[in-house]
Amino acid sequence: ALDMGTLRKSTEQVEEVVGQYGFLKVLIPVHYSTIMGTETTETYTRLCNSLVWPVLDYVFFEIIRPPEPLSRNDLASVVERVRPYGGGVMLRVDPGFENFDAIPPDCVLSVGLDLRGGQLGEQEILSELIRFAGEASARGLQSHVHGLEALTTSAAAVSAGFDYVGSDDIAPALDDWNSD
Repeated sequence: ALDMGTLRKSTEQVEEVVGQYGFLKVLIPVHYSTIMGTETTETYTRLCNSLVWPVLDYVFFEIIRPPEPLSRNDLASVVERVRPYGGGVMLRVDPGFENFDAIPPDCVLSVGLDLRGGQLGEQEILSELIRFAGEASARGLQSHVHGLEALTTSAAAVSAGFDYVGSDDIAPALDDWNSD
């Protein structure tokens, strides 16, 4: 229900913003279990089919909460279920994730590290950023990170080689940016 509500709200906002400004990219999270289960997959993809086509060029999906261990074949199957409804599919994992070999490089656009929740101290974050970006890069994967709260960790993520960075420290300045 949460994933379907998020999908509805996201597509509504995309239509509103694109109609006004003409550009936007939205990353819609969806739980792995939602698109792995037979019944929920049918319901979710049916909703995608009815909502996403008008905003297809502006939507990306991010699969969240994959199981450990992650199966290469199951991941590829899950990605293929939502791939037709957006510009691409990303995968979000928790700190300590090590199963990079289960992610085929052509399967997802990027594998993401979720640092939200404040479980790690700054030194642990810095170590995890370097390890994660290195492991992803060694396997030909792009990487992204969510939940950086300080400029030092945001800069460290860029230095470690992350392709996309989501930072609470940088976001307020962008919120005030006048796109005109």
